[in-house]
Amino acid sequence: MLICIVASFTSCSKNPSGGKDDKGKNTGSSSTEGQICIPYSREDGMNPFTAKSLLNSSIMPLLYSGLFSLNEKYEAEDALGKDAVVSGTEVTVTLDSGARFSDGSTVTADDVVYSFNLSKNSTYYSTMLLTVESVVAAARNKVVFKMAVADKYASALLTFPIVKLNTATEESSIPVGAGPYVYTATADGGTLTPNSHSELKYKKDKIILSNTADTKPLMHSLVIGNITACFDDLSGGESERINASSIQVDLNNLVFLGLKADGVFSDEKLRRSLSGVIDRDKLINSGFEGFGTPTKLPFNPAWYGLKGINPVKHDKDSDSAYLGQKLSGRTIKILVCSDNNFKVKFAEELASQLSAVGVKTNIISVAYDVYRSSVESGNYDIYVGEYKLTGDMNISGLINDEEFKNKYFEMLSGAITVKDFVKDFENTLPFVPVAVRNGVLAYSRSVQTEVKPMPGSVFSNLTEWSV
Repeated sequence: MLICIVASFTSCSKNPSGGKDDKGKNTGSSSTEGQICIPYSREDGMNPFTAKSLLNSSIMPLLYSGLFSLNEKYEAEDALGKDAVVSGTEVTVTLDSGARFSDGSTVTADDVVYSFNLSKNSTYYSTMLLTVESVVAAARNKVVFKMAVADKYASALLTFPIVKLNTATEESSIPVGAGPYVYTATADGGTLTPNSHSELKYKKDKIILSNTADTKPLMHSLVIGNITACFDDLSGGESERINASSIQVDLNNLVFLGLKADGVFSDEKLRRSLSGVIDRDKLINSGFEGFGTPTKLPFNPAWYGLKGINPVKHDKDSDSAYLGQKLSGRTIKILVCSDNNFKVKFAEELASQLSAVGVKTNIISVAYDVYRSSVESGNYDIYVGEYKLTGDMNISGLINDEEFKNKYFEMLSGAITVKDFVKDFENTLPFVPVAVRNGVLAYSRSVQTEVKPMPGSVFSNLTEWSV
């Protein structure tokens, strides 16, 4: 666990608007001494398929369990499901016979089908389920998923929330879930109370949810003790410094350098030399204020599939000489989105590192719409990119060459090993991995428990927290 004297933040919400009570007043300022209090947006609602704010999205795993959950190595662990059997493009999952919703009813295959269809059509979960095409109920306690491609790691995708059939019919619905807590609205916001059908042990019999209309004062609220913890994915690219304990949270977001395939970087050796020259630690420290984990490989370095696999070693002097020779007399265009200050600083550090080996650069910092169209039209030599990896580490969206993409799908299916694919990747380098970006969970110094965020579940051990 990383405990910091000072935690760096942006605002703690994707959507700056939070919630208000019936009179339109902010209700997030009550004292919480001896209690655990987490900010949320009552206005955004507790429907996991329609909630938009980062505040509420981080709370959803406390209310709704998936078929599987992910541990720190991105291994799928049984939750409501078990015995995932992969056969070609089909994945058969048997439901745990003891799985119960918070109202005591049994979790059935029909509930899973209902929840999958809602997830597939939601903004938040649809990307995660891009390669999961459909699901059918094979029996009351068994479902069969149809995949777009064979995927031996498919169970890592089946973490979407399972809710009771027909309980999420409206955006304002509060579906019945099977998570560790049950939500109840109160005059001051809401509470989370233990799910009586859960086998977990709870240190606190109630968690307070503080209704937050304005996220800007949240850092001050944390310092003075009005809230206990707040998560920030740092997607805004600006930071604020406060006194609090903190831990970095793995977002599974791959930061990479996109290279123009038909430009000067069509030379594979040049791409490899670029990867060998850059100092990833400095790029993350300068650009993202240290919130990231450097990687030379195209997957999250925490992923269990990389066990025993080490990146190829580079001769930096040789790589520097080759870059200087091949790029002599050229000015390399580095494209970056100006809307994110972290990435602008990242691009500036990259330019500085290339300058040190004799490569001239020109940073093209433009607003997101222009940035996106420039990437699509190839108006760059290098662009600073970020890509959300799924639980199965799907990078197919970053591979344009169909032959190499098929090789990646062979790895997913198990036809070739991860080690063999990584070797081919390092030779080809369709893009240059730099790091996996992290967010931050800040929490009160009064928390007496080791805080342990897990992939997709920031408050994963909240049941163990004590203050």
